[in-house]
Amino acid sequence: MTKPFTSIDNQINLLQERNLYFNDLIKAKSFLMLNNYYNVVNCFSRFFISNKMTDEFIKGTNFDEIIAIHNFDREIKMVFFNRILDIEMHLKSISSHIFSSRHSKPYDYLIATNYSDSDILEVTTIVSTFTKTINSLKVKKNPSITHYLNKHKQIPLWVLINHFDFGQVQKFINILNKGEQNQVAFQLSQLLANNLNISKSNFTVEEMLTAIDVIRDLRNVIAHNNKLIDFQSAKNIRFNSHLHTKYMITPTEPKQSVYQIFIIMQAFLNYGQYANLHNTLLKRFKTLSSKLNTISINDVICTLGFPIDWHVNSDKIDQNIK
Repeated sequence: MTKPFTSIDNQINLLQERNLYFNDLIKAKSFLMLNNYYNVVNCFSRFFISNKMTDEFIKGTNFDEIIAIHNFDREIKMVFFNRILDIEMHLKSISSHIFSSRHSKPYDYLIATNYSDSDILEVTTIVSTFTKTINSLKVKKNPSITHYLNKHKQIPLWVLINHFDFGQVQKFINILNKGEQNQVAFQLSQLLANNLNISKSNFTVEEMLTAIDVIRDLRNVIAHNNKLIDFQSAKNIRFNSHLHTKYMITPTEPKQSVYQIFIIMQAFLNYGQYANLHNTLLKRFKTLSSKLNTISINDVICTLGFPIDWHVNSDKIDQNIK
């Protein structure tokens, strides 16, 4: 049986019959027209349902509270996405530098034997991607490419890799030789140590590869504009003693939530970038808390894996210390 079309006026009438209160009907109608009933009500009203059989709302629930959670979800997606762009840039820079330091001849990145032999098909795919990217940029007469071709008769890896997306960079790191992967992981371990304020940390290749995988999962959810609430990565972040012990997270505890990805990002961001991420999330959490009257913000942030009262118990990080 098909779902019949329901006008916005009827949508609001149905919500009012379920005990949802509206401060401004004109504003509510405009909001639903621009944002889609499914994306707003179906995704975020569940926090306020008092009776699952009748879908009635908790007494006193205001439509503005649902909007507040909708906006919160959208805003923190953008906060995470901006920092993931930084992570992508760091991975491109570190991996291309390390590979090029070991393979310095022109177009060494097109030679399959310069990579790990553990997955020949993946190596072939990446080499093919490099070739296709070069040809595409030549046709488009990309300025950075034509400059290097005309002046140096080659396209360095550190230039070409900028045209890779996150998934392609991940695959490139996956096929690096073990020694090169160890060097990438070592660079990231220094970022982690700095963020944890310790002299030295250990971040293994296996921990690195899994962390990149879950960060990519988060990136894809955001890029497709899916809701972040209830997100769980398909993979489990590996336990890191220096990092997880600080947050009292055990080796056997699941590590697939937004919160778990948030703290592992300390291995991929510099101190200022992570401090900005932490502080911006703190601000967004507190803003949402001030707009909720019917429920506690803990009902929302727990679906992201954050600890109860994280926004109350966490201090702002001084972004200018390091």
